[in-house]
Amino acid sequence: MINLLIADDSDVIKKLLKNEIEKKDSNIKVLDFAKNGLEAYDKSISLDPDVIIMDIRMPYLNGIDATKKIIKEQKIPVIIFSSSNKDDIDIMDILKNPNVFFLEKPKGFSYENISKELVHKINQIFKPKVNLFKNIKEIKKNDPIFKPSIICIGASTGGPDTILEILKKLDKKITTPILIIQHITEGFNTKFANWLKASTDREIRIVSGKEEIKENCIYIPENNAHLLVSPDKKIYGSYEKLHPTFCPSVDVTFNSVAETYNEKTMGILLTGMGRDGAEGMLKIFNSGGYTVAQNEESCVVFGMPKSAIEKNAVRKVISDMEIPNLILEAFVSGLK
Repeated sequence: MINLLIADDSDVIKKLLKNEIEKKDSNIKVLDFAKNGLEAYDKSISLDPDVIIMDIRMPYLNGIDATKKIIKEQKIPVIIFSSSNKDDIDIMDILKNPNVFFLEKPKGFSYENISKELVHKINQIFKPKVNLFKNIKEIKKNDPIFKPSIICIGASTGGPDTILEILKKLDKKITTPILIIQHITEGFNTKFANWLKASTDREIRIVSGKEEIKENCIYIPENNAHLLVSPDKKIYGSYEKLHPTFCPSVDVTFNSVAETYNEKTMGILLTGMGRDGAEGMLKIFNSGGYTVAQNEESCVVFGMPKSAIEKNAVRKVISDMEIPNLILEAFVSGLK
């Protein structure tokens, strides 16, 4: 069953759409109506429809602004259904989003043909919901306060810009050492390190031989090397084939850190293709550490975070913009 929300300030059009759509496809059910953009936004949260049909000209909050809020916070496909011209600059801008579509309202109340198009479009854009978050750890009131002694960040596609923004917002507000594993083209590790150095006052070290882990330091593996932590809490690079696909590997580093730092480890898995990092997140999670995955809406590619979520290895799923504040909160006051 496809659950539909219809937002329009005309009661006649809402009822007409409901009758025509449900008559043409018994698999589509109109959950409810909204008479303005604000109500549409509220009901998108409370009802969680599969698809929304959205008029533009409505009181309190228009359909364009309501759609912007909905697609920013949720991934519900929206069909803009309006008598406005598709070439309107605001409509053209919002149609750049892959979850927003447009159909023009017919003149008068002849809805036979347009309802066929709407039914086709609804079925075309409908995405069955998979509850990735059903197994995320339930935080209990008696859980201990978490404060990290070390932070590990893993990323692939889309990672460099996200990592840069996180580091810029943190700068020297925390002293916790940070390990960064970014899937990167061979030979670009030094350029990546220098690029990050230009935006942070923290020391950035490319690791080769074994060395002490220092506060206020960011560690990156050498080219074609994995990044590991020894039981005596020293960091070093390894050229052994420790992962079948990636070098450096997020799994290899996360597993190594979790074995040494246990419940004092914070693991953060960002945007990226594939599954590298999911096993490492599970290791951190099972060791009592705190695991964070970037949410789908802010990822360039959701593969790596999604894999960790599916493994029930994640404590918190948030946007890239929220991650620096969470790290800061962990450092200053601790997390539950």
